[in-house]
Amino acid sequence: MFNVYEAFKALDKNDIGSFSIDEFKELLLDHGIYATSKDLLNLVQKYDKNNDGKVTYSEFVSEITPKSPSRVY
Repeated sequence: MFNVYEAFKALDKNDIGSFSIDEFKELLLDHGIYATSKDLLNLVQKYDKNNDGKVTYSEFVSEITPKSPSRVY
C-alpha cells in the first residue's frame, strides 16, 4: 500500500519537515531515474505552492491527493 507520510519521509532526508530539489534529485537517482535540472525544477515548482524553494508535507499532500471533479448541474 502507498503511504503518503512514508513517501514524504523518503524525500525529507534531514527530517526538517520539507524537502528541496536536491533531496528530490537524490531520491530519483537512487531509483535509477535521471532528470534534467529543468525537469526537476518543474516538478518541485508543481509541489511548492508558496514558491519558497521547499516542499512541505502539506504542499506534498495537497498535490498528490486526488481531486474530486466539480459537478456541473
